[in-house]
Amino acid sequence: MHHIVGRFPLSDRMLNIPLTQKRKERMKAYSVTLYAVPSNVTNYSLEQWQSPVKDQDGRGSCATFSFLGAIEARYRREYNLAVDLSAEYFINVVFSTQPTCDPSLLHENICTDFLYHPENPNPPLDSGMTDGAILMMEEKLLLPEMRFCPYFGVEHANDPPVFGITHSDADLDQIAADAGLISLNPPGSPTPWNVLAPYTQQAVDNYYYDFRHIPLVARKNACYGAEEIEFVTSNDPAILESCIYGNNEVVVGMGLGKLDWGEGAVPGTYTNGQPVQMIGTVPVAIYPDQNLKDKKDTNGNVIGKYGTNEDYHWNDNKKAWELLESGHSMIAVAFDTTLQLILFKNSWGTGSLPYLWIPYQFIQEKCGSAFIITKVRDPLYNNWGEYPVVHASEKPEPSDQWDHLYEAMWLGRWKMDINGSLGDLVIRHTRARGQDTGTVCRLGSYYDGQGIAHMVTGYIKAAKDIYFTPSAFSGPTYEDPCKSYAHLWIDFDNPEGPPYPAGSDIACKGQEFKIQMFPHPIGGIQEFEAELAVGETTSNGVKYGVILYRTGKEIGYTPGEFNIEKWNGQYLILPCHTFMTIPQLIQVKVNETPQGGEYFANLSGEHGFSGTGTIDENIPNRMDISLRVQGYAPLVLSCSIYLHMGEVGLASGLGAGIFTKSFYVGNEKSKELHMQSCYWAQSMSAKHKRYFFNVNQALEAGYNGCYYCMRQYDTD
Repeated sequence: MHHIVGRFPLSDRMLNIPLTQKRKERMKAYSVTLYAVPSNVTNYSLEQWQSPVKDQDGRGSCATFSFLGAIEARYRREYNLAVDLSAEYFINVVFSTQPTCDPSLLHENICTDFLYHPENPNPPLDSGMTDGAILMMEEKLLLPEMRFCPYFGVEHANDPPVFGITHSDADLDQIAADAGLISLNPPGSPTPWNVLAPYTQQAVDNYYYDFRHIPLVARKNACYGAEEIEFVTSNDPAILESCIYGNNEVVVGMGLGKLDWGEGAVPGTYTNGQPVQMIGTVPVAIYPDQNLKDKKDTNGNVIGKYGTNEDYHWNDNKKAWELLESGHSMIAVAFDTTLQLILFKNSWGTGSLPYLWIPYQFIQEKCGSAFIITKVRDPLYNNWGEYPVVHASEKPEPSDQWDHLYEAMWLGRWKMDINGSLGDLVIRHTRARGQDTGTVCRLGSYYDGQGIAHMVTGYIKAAKDIYFTPSAFSGPTYEDPCKSYAHLWIDFDNPEGPPYPAGSDIACKGQEFKIQMFPHPIGGIQEFEAELAVGETTSNGVKYGVILYRTGKEIGYTPGEFNIEKWNGQYLILPCHTFMTIPQLIQVKVNETPQGGEYFANLSGEHGFSGTGTIDENIPNRMDISLRVQGYAPLVLSCSIYLHMGEVGLASGLGAGIFTKSFYVGNEKSKELHMQSCYWAQSMSAKHKRYFFNVNQALEAGYNGCYYCMRQYDTD
């Protein structure tokens, strides 16, 4: 029996980021017991559990594909579930969420220097990805399927568009150019692009958080991943045998120097001229390559010999020639003790060495870091469209599955409306590095109307422990969890500074915000999830409403100066509670004169909505409402909403949602979309009405503009 204690690989060197002591201790504590292969077992294979061979397409992303391939195999074997995980999403999130900890840089998230390096002729690479992958997976980063976020590469140039986006390498170059990382050269130029260094934080954000790169639907459906990873010794064939015999694929990093799988001058031969040995359709590599070549300097002097996948390069710092070899990562999936071979699954496509048998001697001399996936995330918590309906009596126990599902949805760029003041909020991190959820960190940046960046600190939590009960509800005891909550501070007084050094204490500084993401409603629709968030902030002792929305999900409003009468009118309520499944209309009428220092309001709406509101005459932008809701049982929602001072037709509040006077009316029967004032909207049967807060929302739902009032959107 082998008892294998996990060892920590060279993440500090490869990612150039010191790891926290907590993270190091946790990694050192990993261990797994593997049993020796019985003497009567000479071969064993996990090939039948492998997902189809992928093509990394020249992007150096071998570690990503081998890692995701091992996760996919685990899902097939344990859950009989065939998943095709998104490598593009994984690469993007690993790089974009990890801090540089380098004050000399203008950007705080790592690896943009790896992406478009002047000496690198390929599209964005994921150098050092093995250890970055381990780090992020250990923090339970979740992944979507490839169908939600396809891979960019040359081989995908002719693929049909996904969500209207094509995915060739040129498409990814265009995203980088639009972001400001590179400038594209005319066709036929010696190089396809030029680096626009030094990279600014805004250019890096533009690249990572472009919706063409990572669609929002991918973040919504990030629900698969590895939960437990164990490190193993990779240069001992007996340990690889034990891992495979224990039904564990092994992700192995290796140097390919002198490994010959058929690199001879004649196709199908080794460099020694002998025909390539085959086991079935899989070639057998030989090691070491004995047909070495002379490397000569510019004067013709021999400086050394090199073999397959090797070459000498001049190191200008050392003023010396160095023998370098190609590096690679593959998955060990089978062994044969008689032949002394390990079978590896590759990531160069089905037409270029999909599998390869490698001899034990190579394993002993050339393999580096290795790990196995011992547990994957329970697929019960698949995307919310497949999650079982949960009523109040069936509320599940709090699970950290929710934490990580909602964390992914916060990442990226948001439009931020602070009481009518507009800016961009970019969230890069959701927790302090190497820590649990709910720990303070440098979340990202806020770009104001002049494009000046301000630092954002705080934390994000899938707040199963934050319930709007009893402060927000009266009546039946129903607990509605705020499934994702952001508590952040924006330093409006100062421009954003450089990245913090590793180990720096993060202090929350600036104006405080409390924000709730719209949840997935019980039995309802999920179109607002990850696209809208609502909250409140305090400035100079006065509270204001705050709205976050994604591009294309703008909320309409009525311009004008604020006064108490601006509260009056018909609002579309965009609910942020699980029991309110669809937007609802409500009419607000405020009394003309205050009584006892308060204005009183009457609220009436469709589907049994009714309620009252009070406005303190000294705080005219806030209304405390008590709204009766017909749902699974009559409920009373009690909370505060804040009318935005500079956009009078818009109100918002934590625990309430968004109230807007600007909306559209759709006919669920005819799929026609109308302005509020359209005759056909006003004469429509209530049972056929569906309300939308902007045109894009309706078009995405399959509606067509009315010929009379919205002819520009009429495609019939």
